Amino acid sequence: MWVCGAAHGLSRVNKRTRQVQRFVLRQGDPYGLASNYTFAPVIDKQGDVWITSGYAAPLQKLSVKTGRFKKYGTANGFTDDYFAHATLDRIGKIWFNQHQVVSCIDPLTERVTTFPQFVGNSVYSTPITALATTGEIYFGCQNNLRRFGPTDTIHNIPKASSPLRLVSVSCFDTDGTQTMRPMSPDRWRANELALSHRENTLELKFALLDYRNTSSRTYAYSLTGLNDEPQWVSIGLKNTVDFAQMKPGRYLFHLKARNSDGIWTNLAPLRIHISPPWWQSFWAYAAYALLLLLSFWYLLKVRLREQARELALQEAVVIKQQRDEIAQKNAQNELLLKEIHHRVKNNLEVVSSLLALQSAKVTDPNVQEAIQASQNRVQSMGIIHQKLYQGKQLGAIEMRDYFHNLGESILDSFDAAGRITIVCSMTELVLDIDTAISIGLLTNELITNSLKYAFIGKDKGTIRISLTRMDDDSLLLMVADNGIGKQPLEAVNETGFGTQLVELLTRQLDGILTYENQNGTLVKLRFNQPAIA
Repeated sequence: MWVCGAAHGLSRVNKRTRQVQRFVLRQGDPYGLASNYTFAPVIDKQGDVWITSGYAAPLQKLSVKTGRFKKYGTANGFTDDYFAHATLDRIGKIWFNQHQVVSCIDPLTERVTTFPQFVGNSVYSTPITALATTGEIYFGCQNNLRRFGPTDTIHNIPKASSPLRLVSVSCFDTDGTQTMRPMSPDRWRANELALSHRENTLELKFALLDYRNTSSRTYAYSLTGLNDEPQWVSIGLKNTVDFAQMKPGRYLFHLKARNSDGIWTNLAPLRIHISPPWWQSFWAYAAYALLLLLSFWYLLKVRLREQARELALQEAVVIKQQRDEIAQKNAQNELLLKEIHHRVKNNLEVVSSLLALQSAKVTDPNVQEAIQASQNRVQSMGIIHQKLYQGKQLGAIEMRDYFHNLGESILDSFDAAGRITIVCSMTELVLDIDTAISIGLLTNELITNSLKYAFIGKDKGTIRISLTRMDDDSLLLMVADNGIGKQPLEAVNETGFGTQLVELLTRQLDGILTYENQNGTLVKLRFNQPAIA
């Protein structure tokens, strides 16, 4: 008696002696039991024992003569290595139900025959077998019960299509391993396969469940758009299709197969959707268009700015040329003006020298005094023209420096530099040339009068000169000495040329001239001629 256990291998029990012989799995033994998980054994007509183990191990036969196990599987013609129940018919063949297939083997010839058409077209068919007393074999399927006689031949079986299944979908390098890795069936079982742009290299594996004559199978496939007709590509016995570097988009994968009876089976189309990367999405293209518009606008703006800059540069060049021409003309005019002032100064020097020569030949003291006074007046104007061609401004005179030079010149003419001191206590003040000449002549007369009349009987003296701007924007010229002083009445009654010249210049300046006695004589001239800043 043979006994099988869920996890205890195979046991042989001698009913008479009750001795037990056990067969268990021994690792590395090619002729030993392949799995300790065994179903109920079947004893063929030769006395050998056939053992099934489900998915745990292939079909095994124990030879009673040799005590060795032999294994059977796909290499012997079976559809797979799953073997469940086994049944022995009356002619000695052993029948098995496998995964969606019924198979039988002849123990003598070891010939294997498969009958997939008895399973039906349902994916979930799982057959069982039973031996009836009539000699017929009944197959329990998912939705029906089928009968088959042991003496029937395959030619008596009606032709039918065979089930076609998509076994697996693999994707290349989805995890960075540079290999094809199977995808979870949940992603494609509903005939919908959504992929990212990185999952664009696929391998689809399929199988036709017809194992009677596997060499007569033929597969054909087509990959089309959603609205395109299939263009079939025959691949023969090959049960895999590879698609490399698929572009983003929507596809339909069509598959059909022909069994050994010549009947085609079509697989429901697999919808494949490969989403584009973010830089190829609608929003990315919208952003690209916006960037293109912005770039065009920016380039246009830059171009307009460059044109405006070039125009401004051209205008600046023209303006610079005009300014250079004006500056050149101004420089020429300035040079000419300086040359004129220089020539006028030289001419005045010639006049002064002539007066000096004339004075040397005159013996009359009054005439000598008049000539010397004229010489000083000419010298005062000559100093102004000297300042004009030596200074930076051609139409204006800085008065403080002018008063210093004028005072020194007059002291030299009277030979009074050692005993009379001229002090010019004022800030810098600039006057136009016409006003400066008038002020210069007037100051010359006032200093000359002080030197002639203020220091009679005195060895030393001081003359103070100042020109200041008042709060009402008028100018105040003060010439004061610390001499003996004189009465204002005497000043009014004077009728000499110098006095007349002073009054004339005062009227010319539209000013007011006053005399005061303050430890000497103080002459004030207030006028409204504005200064040049």
